[in-house]
Amino acid sequence: MSSDAALALQKTFGSNVRRYRGEMSLSQRALSALTGISQRHISQIEMGGEGRTMTVNVSIETIAVMSVALGRTPAEMLTPLSPPDPLA
Repeated sequence: MSSDAALALQKTFGSNVRRYRGEMSLSQRALSALTGISQRHISQIEMGGEGRTMTVNVSIETIAVMSVALGRTPAEMLTPLSPPDPLA
C-alpha cells in the first residue's frame, strides 16, 4: 500500500469517527470512557481526518473498538462518506 493510500485511509477513519460520534451526540470524553482509548488519541485520530498534515497510526484493535462503540462495522469506518447534501 502506498503512503498516499494509507494517509487516505487514516483521514477517512478520522472523519468517520468524528461524524458518527457527532451523530450519537458523544463527546470525545464520553467516547474515551466507552472505548478505553484516551481522549487525546481520539482527538489526534479525528484531526488526521480533517485535512491537517498530522497523521496518527491506528491499530486494527483501535478500529475494532471504535467500530463497536459507534455501532458501525470496520468496513463502514474505513469507507469514505459523501458530504451531507445541503439541499436535503
